[in-house]
Amino acid sequence: FSPLTREILIVAQNEADNRRHNFIDTDHIILALVSHESSVGASKALRASGANYDALSQLVGENPYVTTSKRLELSRDAKQMLQNAVVEMKRTGSIQITPEYLLIGLLQIETSAGVELLFQAKCNIKQLYASMDVSLPTRVIRQHQQQFNQPAETADNLNDNEGCLPGLINRIKQLFTGG
Repeated sequence: FSPLTREILIVAQNEADNRRHNFIDTDHIILALVSHESSVGASKALRASGANYDALSQLVGENPYVTTSKRLELSRDAKQMLQNAVVEMKRTGSIQITPEYLLIGLLQIETSAGVELLFQAKCNIKQLYASMDVSLPTRVIRQHQQQFNQPAETADNLNDNEGCLPGLINRIKQLFTGG
């Protein structure tokens, strides 16, 4: 991880801890990326899509119950996001996972809390996926159309834009199993 990525993951942990959540999820990572004041490409892309820390923070909310955990674990989606980020880093020949790889890895999980948070905040998801050069999964295309009351695309167009999540999962399995 790059030093900035480590910093963002610590901020995400603090976001979860401050809200008394039981684990670190992708919505906490979105909050950490948006709140970062530097000129990180991931933060810029999120803000350009309409992501605003205060609005997102209100949507994430707080757990009314006090957690007893001393150490917060990553959620299943957050672990998958990190695996996706590793795959993307290797694909591009980079030697460090940057915040941009975190965001790309997160966007590839179409049902993650982070993607849902961006929809709830009425961010321009299509613009965000395009700016991060990530294929739009069919479900995300449909949600985006409903959000902005756009006419449904034809089945041919949906298939052309369909995300590569199954292929990525297979590539991740190959990386970790050596197959």
